[in-house]
Amino acid sequence: MANNIVSATNAFAIAVHQILTDRCPHVDVMYAGNCVTGPLLLDYLYNVSFEQTSGYQLVFNENGDIKPRYNLYAISNQTIPKTLKIGEWSEIHFEIDDQLVPWIHNSSEVPQSVCSQPCSFHHHRIISDKQCCWSCQPCQSNEYLSDNGTACTACPHSCWPDPLNDRSCRPIPAYFIRYSEPIAVGLMSISVAGFALSTVLGHLYVQHRNTKLIKASSRELSYIILAGVLIGYLSVFVLFGEPTQVKCMACHLGLPLAFTIVYGPLLVKTNRIYRIFREGRKSKARPPFVTPRSQLIIATAIIGVQLASSVLTVFLKPPKVVKVQPVLTVPYVEIYCDVEPLEFLSSLCYNLVLALLCTYYAVLTRKLPNNFNESRYIGLCVYSTVLMWMAFVPTYYVSSSPTNRVVLLCIVAVINSTVTISSLFAVKIYVLCTNSGVVSASSSGLGESAAANNSQRVVLPYVSAQLDNVSSPRNNRLSVSTAAVNERTL
Repeated sequence: MANNIVSATNAFAIAVHQILTDRCPHVDVMYAGNCVTGPLLLDYLYNVSFEQTSGYQLVFNENGDIKPRYNLYAISNQTIPKTLKIGEWSEIHFEIDDQLVPWIHNSSEVPQSVCSQPCSFHHHRIISDKQCCWSCQPCQSNEYLSDNGTACTACPHSCWPDPLNDRSCRPIPAYFIRYSEPIAVGLMSISVAGFALSTVLGHLYVQHRNTKLIKASSRELSYIILAGVLIGYLSVFVLFGEPTQVKCMACHLGLPLAFTIVYGPLLVKTNRIYRIFREGRKSKARPPFVTPRSQLIIATAIIGVQLASSVLTVFLKPPKVVKVQPVLTVPYVEIYCDVEPLEFLSSLCYNLVLALLCTYYAVLTRKLPNNFNESRYIGLCVYSTVLMWMAFVPTYYVSSSPTNRVVLLCIVAVINSTVTISSLFAVKIYVLCTNSGVVSASSSGLGESAAANNSQRVVLPYVSAQLDNVSSPRNNRLSVSTAAVNERTL
């Protein structure tokens, strides 16, 4: 109280002194009261500012009130509570000593004077009945914040919440089998080796195309089969890598066609062998459609059916590149070629029918005379093929992953081409390379007796000039008589 009286007296004294100094500097003390008036004194009091005895500055505001200044006190948490001054506040100055503040439970953290804390990342607010109060709940892993953080919304297909911004989504990188992956490197390496071997075998076939060994095995059909083998190896490179519209169309056309190019001529081959030896038991007349031209026409027609079906489907319902997210709550997306199921199934059934027919004729011709055993190797080829398809078809349709299906298709293409090369071509080339003298003598027409004497040394003897020149009337009797040697075994 005493401090306030002293401060008020000082304020009036300073104001009066300032008036006399400004308005009446030479007035006598006896007449100073005439110079000081109430309104004038009030105006000067508004502008008074001085330091009090307590050390604080006294200042009046525009309303004539002393500008406030407060000392801040806190009650200690001791057994006997007491008041502690922890700071002070004024309009121009604020100071507080945090070390002196006795927070609850003697905690050093400043408590927050809020109803609810802001929600954490990827959490949405659930507003309660109380204003400005809420609870926080996490969103699902595939959801982002919406409606100003009060709701969660699922991201669109093939998208995932942004890890840096929980209010937006971004596309999930699609997975496909890259060329650098181990499974792709392994299968492509086998394909390169198989393609190179097939090219060498094709060159040797062309080089020795006039030998009786090659001519007797339907060389024209062998060329077609070899082309199917090469396409099968090449399809592996198209199946791997990022799918595109062009690659999808190439796979849709190339892979089923590669199988047909192999199975179609094989069917014509086995059917021709069966008919020749079957007719040999009944008559000496030549069976129809056994000439090379006829065989080519039939094989082309069989291949043409598959080609026409694939081309028609490509134009009517072209394959497209699609993305699939198997599990919506997992950030995993696969990209693949979506082929019309009916077309793929029809191509698959068509090639299976061809393979089964080849197997049927291979079984019928399994007991041909010893001087003609190519059917045994054809049988080995088709038996392996049928077993492969029996394992492939259920596995392909049971698999739910598009990338696994791509791997299965590549494996089937590689196995089919490799089995065909090993069964039908490799052995013949081996005979050509190890019995070049016999083959050249037979092919020249000048050493037929020598070839006949050495025929027992050939590891894999095939039908000789009888079947190769079946269109020749002079050799027709020889072919039929050869076929009739062991007619009981057929």
